[in-house]
Amino acid sequence: MIQFKPKIQNSWGKGFLTSLLGTTISILLTFGTSALVESKEKADVQRQTAMMVIHDIDVCVDQMEEMAKDEEERNNAVQYVLAHLDQIATLPEDTLDLAMDMLIDYVGKQTIFDDAKENIFKSSQDIWSNLDNMAFINNMEKFYRERKEVEAYMAKSPLFAEPITFEEYYHIIIGVGQGC
Repeated sequence: MIQFKPKIQNSWGKGFLTSLLGTTISILLTFGTSALVESKEKADVQRQTAMMVIHDIDVCVDQMEEMAKDEEERNNAVQYVLAHLDQIATLPEDTLDLAMDMLIDYVGKQTIFDDAKENIFKSSQDIWSNLDNMAFINNMEKFYRERKEVEAYMAKSPLFAEPITFEEYYHIIIGVGQGC
């Protein structure tokens, strides 16, 4: 029986070491996997946030290009109408409509850009901490600040003001104040 007792102690020690080793491996796998998943999720959030604000820049650029194209088209229509005032009754209606659009402020000054993504970007400290890239954050802040300045300039500058308000146009059309 003396030989049997050391085998039990040896067997218990092996079981304990095996259990300890298994537990250690389990803990390492759990925390290691968790760290990898968190790292991947953080990278995904960073990518999605960057894509959101970069898409916002793309939309802004597209809007500005479309506005420039529309402005040029309407300006060309006004120039054409002015050059052919003696034939105004025979000018194409779409040309006259474009010219009128250039002259009449139908909607008044309003915001040009959708600032929903800007508000999300600026209001969430989680986004900033997730990005973990101060140069990118600073560039986005600069873009949003300059976009606001452009929008404010366009709202206030006489270069972007239509010469006739819709109310003035309406009074001209119905003949108010002209003794008609």
